[in-house]
Amino acid sequence: MRADRLRTFAWGGLFAATLTLMTVAAAAVWIEQADERRAAFRAAEVRCLAENVYYEARGEQLVGQYAVAEVTMNRVASRAFPSTVCEVVHMRGAFSWTYEAPDLAPPYGYEWRRARAVASSVYDNIEAPLVNGALFYHATYVSPDWAATRSQVARLGRHLFYL
Repeated sequence: MRADRLRTFAWGGLFAATLTLMTVAAAAVWIEQADERRAAFRAAEVRCLAENVYYEARGEQLVGQYAVAEVTMNRVASRAFPSTVCEVVHMRGAFSWTYEAPDLAPPYGYEWRRARAVASSVYDNIEAPLVNGALFYHATYVSPDWAATRSQVARLGRHLFYL
């Protein structure tokens, strides 16, 4: 009888050890998949941010590009706007280039590489804020009606920035 108990105990221990290893392996796979999902989400968000910088400000000085990216991220942080970069960028009426998106040439070259670097830096919050919480901006050569109802916080390059 004692040998049967020992055998049962040994099989039970082996089963428990196997189950533990399977649980650890499943957890490792789950963590790896979660990391891959986070990386894919970040890549998509940075791409949307880079597209916004590219199409809105590729002709601007670097400081102006950082400010445009910052406004986009300020909107993501605001309860008044969607909670992801891609949703903010493609929100109806948010940025003029999105109306023309099907007709625009794909981003390329030095300006695209620079826009991606700016976007990555701003997305990762590496740069110090430039436009003090601004949620809106427009080019200096236009005068939108809404500008009169907002407080201007900065002028960088050919853009005016507002709260």
